Amino acid sequence: MKIIPVLALVTLSPPVKAIEGHKLNRPNSSEGVTMFDRLNAERTGIDFTREWKPPVKWAAEISGSFTGGGVCLGDFDRDGKTDLFLSRMTDGGRLYRNLGDFKFEDVTEEMGVASPGLWGAGCTCPDVDGDGWLDLYLCAFDGSNRLFINQAGKGFKDKAYEQGLAFKGASVMMAFSDYDRDGDLDGYLLTNRIPPGEELKDVRFRLVKGPDGEPVILPEEMQQYAGLIKSPSGYKQIASGQFDRLYRNDGGKFVEVGKEAGVRESEYGLSATWWDYDADGWPDLYVANDFYGADHLYRNKGDGTFEDVAPRALPHTPWFSMGSDMADINNDGLFDYMASDMAGSDHYKEKMSMGNMTGKESDSWFLNWPIPAQYMRNAVYLNTGTGRFNEIAFQTGLAATDWTWAIKFGDLDCDGREDVFISTGMSRDWFNSDLRNQEEALILSKGSAAGRAFWNDKKPLALKNWAFRNEGGLKFSDVGREWGLDVKAVSYGAALGDLDGDGDLDLVVNNFGGAPGVYRNGQEKGERLTLDLRGAGRNRSALGAVVRVEISSEPSVLMRSVTASRGFMSSNDT
Repeated sequence: MKIIPVLALVTLSPPVKAIEGHKLNRPNSSEGVTMFDRLNAERTGIDFTREWKPPVKWAAEISGSFTGGGVCLGDFDRDGKTDLFLSRMTDGGRLYRNLGDFKFEDVTEEMGVASPGLWGAGCTCPDVDGDGWLDLYLCAFDGSNRLFINQAGKGFKDKAYEQGLAFKGASVMMAFSDYDRDGDLDGYLLTNRIPPGEELKDVRFRLVKGPDGEPVILPEEMQQYAGLIKSPSGYKQIASGQFDRLYRNDGGKFVEVGKEAGVRESEYGLSATWWDYDADGWPDLYVANDFYGADHLYRNKGDGTFEDVAPRALPHTPWFSMGSDMADINNDGLFDYMASDMAGSDHYKEKMSMGNMTGKESDSWFLNWPIPAQYMRNAVYLNTGTGRFNEIAFQTGLAATDWTWAIKFGDLDCDGREDVFISTGMSRDWFNSDLRNQEEALILSKGSAAGRAFWNDKKPLALKNWAFRNEGGLKFSDVGREWGLDVKAVSYGAALGDLDGDGDLDLVVNNFGGAPGVYRNGQEKGERLTLDLRGAGRNRSALGAVVRVEISSEPSVLMRSVTASRGFMSSNDT
């Protein structure tokens, strides 16, 4: 290992108050034959499982995204070691203090973040109040979101109601950023679908003609349950999700401004990432939506409003968009993006999971109808610097990675290029055509209850996770087995961070029905540079800062963005 001498050119945007550094520990060598070692609970002290134990009324949610859980990494107690939070549906989740040497202790109750009965989902750890201590925001399904404010390392207090962030519904993840550049953190709350409750069972929606002459569903609250999509034969009614929310921070009180800012959509959201794609200094936003919902690339206009430029900037998007992430994959100084879908990685998987493209109920019309088009595969957007992107998933070798959840870019082998880890799997093999035909036959013969019960004894769809090494020249190679990351599981949220202080990226994955994957990076080669940025104002974690490092060796340009919420339901150590 060699530490890069800081003789390189380092530029930061926006300016930060300070750059702090510390001496790195010696790299931990791998104990096995692969670059990553998976450490068990006995070794780490992380005694955690995420089991499927829903309230009876939500048993059908086993087919949805809230079977997943998130991972959040950050130094909550400011002792120089990265701590860990894992979310789950039975008690919100558990907080683990890093004791060093990959040893952790459960401090959930001690630190005041226990949430009995809360269905925890996405999690992130920004410094919301700008006091220099990381806080914890926890999203929930059918429960109120939590904002745990750090009490200077002596515990946390839930201030969600007090600060206006206690939304109750189907919250997937909160992405924080100072989008208006006033010095404090704002937030974009990504939501999904929750079935209407008893209070709406007798409400009937109606169609009226809107200002543009197109039909609109009223009353407005029903737009969170039913939507309209234009098809060649007219308008088609579809299920919809809750309205996403944009919260502007007004001096410690958060005000919802999504509608006036132009980012209010009611779709099946699965990931949202702040990034400055056009390098104008204003944070932009990519929102990835499942099913018929379009993906959005919201360009920050710098006046508190946004414009969706996806129709002109993106050639096409995934149909069933899931996890997503950003990185400069070709080291040209421009940030690129990857959004995921569920395309099978071999011929059999592709055909078994293909949507209905023939017959009366065919969805084939949708392939050529939206603008931009939506296709059933991953998309890798190469930034051209012109406001438009080239889509290069097939060229890179990243087009098909099965039932994908988290996309996590990071320089895993310390060679200066951004590699990518991808988590996969599902609670059941819902798209298996043979199983679905059996289910339909049961429904016809015995009713819908029999159809739902059909899946109870079916096995989860465990799939191998992926790791791709960036070889340069826009080529990625599958190194999952070589690096020890091709574990077969049902994996959802994932986060990257340096858990042992040796300068390389370790990995934590939240798995369905089992223990999390805790992976220690044993890479001994390569060069490491760590920067601990301190932002001016109340954005103390410098979220939104862009670091550009120029060095004499190849790759000569290294770009990183301080962005916490990335992938699926999770937050990296920033």
